[in-house]
Amino acid sequence: YIVGKTHLIHSVDSLELANEINKRSAKENVVTDCLVQINSTGIEDRFGVSPDEAVNFAEKMKEFGNIRVKGIMGMAPITDDATPYFTLLKNIFDDLKSKNLIEGDILSMGMSADYKTAVKCGSTMVRVGSALFKVG
Repeated sequence: YIVGKTHLIHSVDSLELANEINKRSAKENVVTDCLVQINSTGIEDRFGVSPDEAVNFAEKMKEFGNIRVKGIMGMAPITDDATPYFTLLKNIFDDLKSKNLIEGDILSMGMSADYKTAVKCGSTMVRVGSALFKVG
């Protein structure tokens, strides 16, 4: 229901979801910009494509005619140092870019607690909701 009404879908993490976005985009006669969500944490119950599957996933995403992959998105777990997670995401981003599997420059990583580290590691988009809005 959001296809055609958004600027960017931030969390495409399965081919089933990508296929549905592609079908609905075709029906609406639009190309939908998306980010591939990567699970850099290794935690199984977290959403996202595993780092080992990122290239294969992005290659399959290129086959959809009504989706444009503008970059990747990922999160670090709550930790004292998110650098290793953000470095992994940056390396995946650079690899996908070098293989022409991304049609944009969006590396979305970093939230209110760790956005400074994310920016140092190359983030071009941060999500700082709780820093802007008092929670609780």
